Amino acid sequence: MDVIKFEEKNQYHIEVYPEKNRFDLAFIGHMKVEKDIPRYVEHVQKAVDLLKPGYILFAEIAETTKPPGFSITKLLKQSQDIMKKAGNKKTAVYISPKLMLQRMTLNVVARLSGLDIKVFSKIEDAEKWLQE
Repeated sequence: MDVIKFEEKNQYHIEVYPEKNRFDLAFIGHMKVEKDIPRYVEHVQKAVDLLKPGYILFAEIAETTKPPGFSITKLLKQSQDIMKKAGNKKTAVYISPKLMLQRMTLNVVARLSGLDIKVFSKIEDAEKWLQE
């Protein structure tokens, strides 16, 4: 199975699985300002360009991350618009139960995105929901 990878060192990793029509995204750093993730929107676009409408996304928020800085919300919104336009079927987000503030923020972002996003505290539950 081919895997195509994009990353911003110490910030995020994207792995695309065209055969599964899926991409995985892991946020690992603290994205405070746009210069922390200068190619994020470009990488999201490249990832969805490798997939067909109806693709699924698994995202993980690492325990080392802090809530994103307000100044990057524009980039996050742009990436969500790209995902929506490309035909995202659903997105499962795993976030540690220890990250209560990030969880609350993510729940608000999920509602505003227009995407079918669910937040999970167990990876197994997230994977199961994606396969339904």
